[in-house]
Amino acid sequence: RSSDLDALDDALRDLAAARARRQTARQAVTAIVDDARRLAAALGEPAPDDPRLFAERVSARLEAAERGAQERALAAQA
Repeated sequence: RSSDLDALDDALRDLAAARARRQTARQAVTAIVDDARRLAAALGEPAPDDPRLFAERVSARLEAAERGAQERALAAQA
């Protein structure tokens, strides 16, 4: 009986830990989605359906803009 109670206590602790991790993950996802929406609004775009794809698109745009700025700077030096 004692081992059954110990096993139950362990399971309850594991469950509580899993619930805490789930809550932390939900908060992180909510923050990511909110940040993506704010960034989209700042860029004059609609709220993204998928923050991951939106981040990839924004990253590609930023890289292209940086390349363009480098090319203009090099052209100005020539």
